[in-house]
Amino acid sequence: MHPLHFTLLIANAVGLAWMLRRGGAFDRAAILTIVGVVVTTSVLQMFYVPGMLIWAAVLDVLQFFILWLIAERARRWWIVFCAGFVLIAVLAHAVPFIVMKRMSWAVITVNWAMWTMISISILVGLWEIAADRRFLRERRDGEPMEHGSGA
Repeated sequence: MHPLHFTLLIANAVGLAWMLRRGGAFDRAAILTIVGVVVTTSVLQMFYVPGMLIWAAVLDVLQFFILWLIAERARRWWIVFCAGFVLIAVLAHAVPFIVMKRMSWAVITVNWAMWTMISISILVGLWEIAADRRFLRERRDGEPMEHGSGA
């Protein structure tokens, strides 16, 4: 396993656990959607299901629509970013149908890059949740929201 993959795996495990603990209902729904697609795709690969690439594309399309619906209601930028990266992965699934089969590795490379960007979006989502809680707390306490005004 490449060190980058291992680092992202550990960061995602910590981020997902923290997101499930600290996030709201929409954050949890988005995380469970992402994890569900990853687990389902891994099971398909493990059992060598016929037409696995088609099933992976169908799962990615479903994941895009679910994340987009969640993003519309949650008003969280990290979910919008994840939905956008999944859309790029969905469009990449069409490449082998348009050009020669040897472009399949390009699709796999694009998907790896998109999953890296989704991982980074999840980590940014942790910051977004913390910032949202802070701003809500400050507004509730009646404190002026002066940030960076200096000493």
